[in-house]
Amino acid sequence: MTVGGKTYRYVSVQGSETGNVVKGNTEVTYLYEEVKGSVVVKYVNEAGQAIKASETVMSEEPVGTAYDVTGKKESTLDRHRR
Repeated sequence: MTVGGKTYRYVSVQGSETGNVVKGNTEVTYLYEEVKGSVVVKYVNEAGQAIKASETVMSEEPVGTAYDVTGKKESTLDRHRR
């Protein structure tokens, strides 16, 4: 579910989702948590092996947050420098 530009996922319900109406108020509360993610830049060779340490650029950011890692790209990597 997305509200106000933030994405949430269902966690649990408090109260009974089914039943009969009784005098007064019956409350049913749905609990949601904000969905977050991270952006990690990895440098690997053709075999998928790491050739340079990965770098976490953003951590636990709300889904939909813009990112730009174009400045992290290197045209050449020297295997003696990590």
